[in-house]
This record gives sequence, C-alpha cells and structure tokens, in this order.
Amino acid sequence: MIKSSITDANIRSQNGRAAIALDSLGALLCERLVYVEARTIRYPNGELRGELGCF
Repeated sequence: MIKSSITDANIRSQNGRAAIALDSLGALLCERLVYVEARTIRYPNGELRGELGCF
C-alpha cells in the first residue's frame, strides 16, 4: 500500500490550462471528471492510470 498526501502543487491540468484548487477536487471527483496517472522511473508513460470517483 502506498500512502501519500496531495497539495495544490500536485494538481496539474491538461493542455496547458490552469490547475484547479485542491478544494475544488472533491466536486470534480463526484462528477467523475478526475483522471489520475502515476508515473515511475521504470514506467515513465504511466504505471497506473484511471478515473476516480466519490462514494
């Protein structure tokens, strides 16, 4: 299991758009508009990718 914290500095947007604030992330999660990509040295194009949602 990997445990990590997210800050505003960790949020990036696509296509050069401005990143959103962390407090807006919850609403986007519930609308299924959040995509996560975890990159590693071994897999620089993405080791884990997918959409996130809320419960």
